[in-house]
Amino acid sequence: LLFCANGYTQNYRVESITVADGLSQGFVIALFQDSRGFTWIGTSNGLNRYDGYQIKQFTPDNTAPPALKASVIYCIAEDSDGLLWFGTEKGLVVMDPYTEQFTHLAEINPAFPNSKIVQLIIRDGGRIWFCDQKGEKSGVYVTRPPHDLARLIREGRLRSGDFTLQTVRLSGGISL
Repeated sequence: LLFCANGYTQNYRVESITVADGLSQGFVIALFQDSRGFTWIGTSNGLNRYDGYQIKQFTPDNTAPPALKASVIYCIAEDSDGLLWFGTEKGLVVMDPYTEQFTHLAEINPAFPNSKIVQLIIRDGGRIWFCDQKGEKSGVYVTRPPHDLARLIREGRLRSGDFTLQTVRLSGGISL
């Protein structure tokens, strides 16, 4: 039995990257590999993209509208169009990885929470479920972005009415 199991072993490459390699901060909160093979690393001092050779930092910049404004990245997901979604201490953020434009949804639509987003899940049909945390309180929300979100971001035509937001009442549990 041990001889047969030996035929199924795999070789894995393990690599360590640190602040000395260009990581914006050494404490990693979120880790995600996208469909293009990039590894996205969320820290308490911004976002990092690792391509296997070098790190690109996206640190907070409150002066440029399409820039990342949040410091802490709690969670990362990718939708079927290749857009990246981030839960941050300043709410839900979507990024077009081709233009590297960040959109903070609480700035587009004030109905979106401008608080710590600790979890997000993208389900079939494009629905985005996320959970925020405000002190001892938390809430669960679901939104469905427009089908042409990438185009709207690239053209700078994203408006408040493009997103709907629904608060999910958690009575008796929830099924995603």
